[in-house]
Amino acid sequence: MDTFVRLLFPVGFFGGLFIYPFLQYFALRRMCGGWRILAFLPLVPMCIVLIVMIQGLLQQSNLWPILFIFFAPLALVYLAILFACHKVMHPIANKSNIYMTKISSTSTQFYKKVLPLFWFGFLTFFIIGLIRGRIYEKAPIALLVPFMGVFFGFFIMKKLVWDLADEVYDCGKFLFVKNSGMEERVELSNIMNVSASTYTNPQRITLKLVCPGQFGAEISFSPTTPFIINPFAKNKIAEDLIVRVDQARTLRQALSDSEGMNSNIAVQNADNIECKNEFSLEKNTAALAALFIMASMLIYALVDTVFINLYEVVGYPENKLLLMVLSAMPICLLGFVIHGYMIRSSVPERESLVLTILCVLSLAIAAHPLLQRIDKILASKPMQTYNYRMIKPGVFEPIEVGPPELNLRTQCEYWQQYTKNDTLQFSLQHGGLGMWQLDGEALDRDIYVYLKKLHPSNFIGNFRIK
Repeated sequence: MDTFVRLLFPVGFFGGLFIYPFLQYFALRRMCGGWRILAFLPLVPMCIVLIVMIQGLLQQSNLWPILFIFFAPLALVYLAILFACHKVMHPIANKSNIYMTKISSTSTQFYKKVLPLFWFGFLTFFIIGLIRGRIYEKAPIALLVPFMGVFFGFFIMKKLVWDLADEVYDCGKFLFVKNSGMEERVELSNIMNVSASTYTNPQRITLKLVCPGQFGAEISFSPTTPFIINPFAKNKIAEDLIVRVDQARTLRQALSDSEGMNSNIAVQNADNIECKNEFSLEKNTAALAALFIMASMLIYALVDTVFINLYEVVGYPENKLLLMVLSAMPICLLGFVIHGYMIRSSVPERESLVLTILCVLSLAIAAHPLLQRIDKILASKPMQTYNYRMIKPGVFEPIEVGPPELNLRTQCEYWQQYTKNDTLQFSLQHGGLGMWQLDGEALDRDIYVYLKKLHPSNFIGNFRIK
């Protein structure tokens, strides 16, 4: 009994957290008719358990996961039995008796389903921990990092993982493709081009079709990859497909010529297609615009922070979480707009993804100095002087109610001239966004004068050499 109880917690909690959502989603996507109704049954009590669990978590109850721990194993066992029965009663039959060789990787489902659950689940618990611990009050940037992780993770998985076909079989003269419960037969003669990306993880093979099918004009899948030491080795499946597709295309063109088609026009159209597929960064207006946005934002952040705006943010509003979310939302929205614009401007997917990530990063870097500017513009009062009491060198607490605690250059010798509980005055501005900004230029000037008097040999003119 004790062994059962010890096993119940890890199986119930971690299995229900990381395995159950995947099985539930997979069951609803793959099953249909009465089987889908049966797959829907455990979702109803699990939703109720989830609501009760969130309510207990918000009330800081120690027993908040108890229902989840007991119900999750039951849901897992039920779905496992349902999958087994479905597989027995609906076996995959090869109706045409064609020899089929699976050329897609067996790890595709892991990359498409399990990896995103681990990634987004980890970030979700990380964000919940930051919010419950109120870490964002001391370090607001700590909350921006997981949100950016969610954003970038979504984009990367959308472009590199989620578009992969579930299963691909080689049937000789055609490929049999299965994805999201749908099936399609792709003739080798209908494939225009085969491209392989062997330096990504997972590896990808992309098939461009002459006539688009139900999966679109391109089909991507992750091929089986044997263990090899050479990282620059070519993928054998891709090389084999390239040769066979070329042979099938040559045969198709020969048959077309024999039927009276103009082969010169066909060759010219193929050349035009290859020219259109070539991408030149310096000739694409959308790519140049993205690079211009990235460079402009980085230059603005550098110049405004270092040379123009010498005010320092020493305090944030109580609703700083809302401020960060409201500032992150337009950045993410701009990222979607930029990415969509580049896709419409014929920028390849990988190049558009990289440029979008760089633009979003530059916008995030420029967001803080821009918020400082907006905060100063919306300020209803000018710079004011506040009295502070020194707790320890460089650390001050306000005498009046309202201003934030200050932590200023604690390693500087400037504070050694003061003792504990000495009263000092600092110029602060409370802006329209709730930020508290310190006149850092005035403080640096006082420190410079003091250190120059204390160590005159460390200065040559107005320059400090030590």
